[in-house]
Amino acid sequence: MALDARTFEGDGEEGFDACKWLNVEIAERLARNVGDRIGEDKISAARVTSEAEHGGGNNGVPHDVTLRDPDLDVLDSQVLDYLGELEVKLQLIANDLDTNISTQTRKAYEQMPEARKELEVLRQKSGAMRKQIRSIVSNISNTGQSVGYTMGNIQLVDRVQTNMKAARDALGEAAGMAQLLATVESTFQRGDLKTIGRQLKQIREGLESVRGVPEFSGVETKLHEFEERLQTMVQTPLQKAFEDHDAEAVKHLSSILLLSKRSDVIGTLFVSAHIFKLQSSWESFSPIQPRVAAESAGDTDAPAKDVLMFEDFLPEWLRKVLSIVESEYKWCLENLPEQADFLLVNIIETCFISVKQSFKNRLQNRLSVAKAVDASPLAVLLKVKKSLEEFMGSTKSLLTRDPPHKDSETFVEGLALCIYGQIKDQVLLYPLLERQEISSFYNKLAGELQNPTAKLRQLTLSSNAAIADAIESCTQAIHGVIHPACKIGEDSLLRCLSTTDGFKIDELLLVADESLAAFLEKAGLSLKAIQESLKDRSLKSSSGMKSVESDMQDQSQQDALPEDILVAILRVLQMAALFLTSISILEANLHSSVSVLKSQWEYKSDGIHVWFKLFPGQREVHEGKLEGFQAGGVSLLPCTDKATRDFNMFAEQLVLDFMMIKVKESLLGIEESKLWSRIENKDKTFDLPSFSVFPSKHVTSLGEYLLIVPQQFEVLDNFDELNSSRSKIKEGDEEEGDTKEDQVQEQNSFAAEWITKIVEEASRLYTRDILRIPKLSENGCSQLQADVDYFCNILQALFVPVPLNLSTIASNLSFNGEEVRLSKNQPKNCDVSTWDRIVKMRVEGKGSSNKSSR
Repeated sequence: MALDARTFEGDGEEGFDACKWLNVEIAERLARNVGDRIGEDKISAARVTSEAEHGGGNNGVPHDVTLRDPDLDVLDSQVLDYLGELEVKLQLIANDLDTNISTQTRKAYEQMPEARKELEVLRQKSGAMRKQIRSIVSNISNTGQSVGYTMGNIQLVDRVQTNMKAARDALGEAAGMAQLLATVESTFQRGDLKTIGRQLKQIREGLESVRGVPEFSGVETKLHEFEERLQTMVQTPLQKAFEDHDAEAVKHLSSILLLSKRSDVIGTLFVSAHIFKLQSSWESFSPIQPRVAAESAGDTDAPAKDVLMFEDFLPEWLRKVLSIVESEYKWCLENLPEQADFLLVNIIETCFISVKQSFKNRLQNRLSVAKAVDASPLAVLLKVKKSLEEFMGSTKSLLTRDPPHKDSETFVEGLALCIYGQIKDQVLLYPLLERQEISSFYNKLAGELQNPTAKLRQLTLSSNAAIADAIESCTQAIHGVIHPACKIGEDSLLRCLSTTDGFKIDELLLVADESLAAFLEKAGLSLKAIQESLKDRSLKSSSGMKSVESDMQDQSQQDALPEDILVAILRVLQMAALFLTSISILEANLHSSVSVLKSQWEYKSDGIHVWFKLFPGQREVHEGKLEGFQAGGVSLLPCTDKATRDFNMFAEQLVLDFMMIKVKESLLGIEESKLWSRIENKDKTFDLPSFSVFPSKHVTSLGEYLLIVPQQFEVLDNFDELNSSRSKIKEGDEEEGDTKEDQVQEQNSFAAEWITKIVEEASRLYTRDILRIPKLSENGCSQLQADVDYFCNILQALFVPVPLNLSTIASNLSFNGEEVRLSKNQPKNCDVSTWDRIVKMRVEGKGSSNKSSR
């Protein structure tokens, strides 16, 4: 096999591996000479070895003896021969390489001098070339400077040339203007209006070029005079053309004025041609015209409703105005499309400006006499505002076209300011008008309470039945004005939003708050009358009692509180709760309206922005106030809120005082009773047992009364209205299917709340009278302990927790006289002042007992 020298070059990072190369050569050699035989012999030899290791046959040959195949010896000799052959080949190749390297090295050495010479020549040439490059760079730099200087000169020449052209044009314009000025007069004499307009336009355009030139200093004055002369010549025929709807003449004459930029004159002439029809219809109004016509016909009994009021005339007049301007606007769209929007806005604004003072006087007169004819000034103002609003909407729809005019937004804003500006003064006085309106409504409601209240005061000394009927009438009268009173507040808010678009919302809330609070004070007079009618009832019921003991004996024979009066008084409680709930609903609705109003202000199309324009500087003020209204916990009706709570508190106290009449009668004389200081000397002759102490008649009478209190609240069976009102402000309402169950729960909750209040107040009075007992003997302590235990059982039966001071008394009485003095026996969770008071009472009682025993 021939060897290739390239095999020994090596590649990659590892280079040439001699061992690897040798193994590959031997493996290839063996594969060629031996073939598959070697593999079979190796397998046989391996099998023999395995059998020997496991004690197999081999004719008893020991395990450590290995049999060797003769063919393997032949193989080893062949490998050795091959290795020797390779060694010889490698040696020959190495010799050849050595010879070649020597030959090439010698040739390279012989060529070295020539290479040095060539390299030196290249070095010299590169140096010369470097000098040439430097020279070229220097020349380029010098050339750039020269070019820059040349460009500057070129730019200067160009600027001079431009200025010279401008001077030439100016001279040409000056010459042309001089020529035009010389020919304008002759053109005027010929009456060629179109040519005059064109010439004046050219003079105005050229005037800028010669401004400041002394020779042309008077041209602007002459131009103005010429334009005035042209306008004088055009305006009469143009106005006539507008009146006659002569389309060709209008187009021709308008184009002449447009050349002189006198578009405002076109608007003035258009208005002059049609304003008379609008003003004549305005002047035709007369508030007594229908009545005069009736009287002239002999009908002197014409009803007052035939009188034509301003708020009735205004819509008709606005419809006439709209009809006229709409017709003219359509005509202008066909003949002067570019000026149509401007002409429409101009004629409407001029119309409203011309009638502004008259409009203000007529409206103010109508508002002044509105009350005299039983009409509402605010209703009149609102109707006028609605009429203007409808007219504004119709006019705005006319200006809405595709594509829109570039100044359409400006036109709409100007129209709105002009139209709504007619009632600017009345809107400024709106809070005063609203105060008069609301006050008159509340005065009417207060008048409905006067008769029942006066009747109740007259019946103070009458029987229980008459008093009960009068209280019931008074309560029903107050109940009847609850919904109307709240509705007045809601209606006033709607009027404010409709009349001022919410612009006066802050002042409206102030007026509504003060007016409703004043009405609640008047309604409170009826409650005071009810209180006065019940003031002396408890004294009358006990006027026949002669002594404390006789009172106790007759206590069981006294009737309970008169049922008719009781029902009437509990109705007061129900009415007060309904009033408080209704006012809460009113304030919640007001808060909702304020939030909606604040969100609407973000849109530019909202009507309130007109008032912000008419009253500059008010936007920031109003936004600040609305932010304050939306702050958490802020009441929109603070005065009303206080007055309502005072009204409700007064009603609750009135009911509570009435329910305490029986309690006070039961406790009458308890502190002076001899039960507390009674001393019994035990008979020592016979050792008799001590019997249990029974509760006194004071506490048993009180307990029996408290047990029937829940039954007394059963008369309050009409909770539908109160439940309905409360459900409106209750968050997270249940589904409609559970409404009936909810109403029962509300009713039970209301009654249970008040039963608890009555029992707690009775407990307070009972505890107060106990602490007024001057001294307690041992027998008195036993009696008081029996009374307190009985009363605590009554409280538990009514599901009312025992007050701390009463539980303190019970704890104190559970100790004997010696134990109670020890501070360690005082409970930690007790009322200290009550404990000390009972201890003092017992000490005083024991001292009295010792003195009597001596």
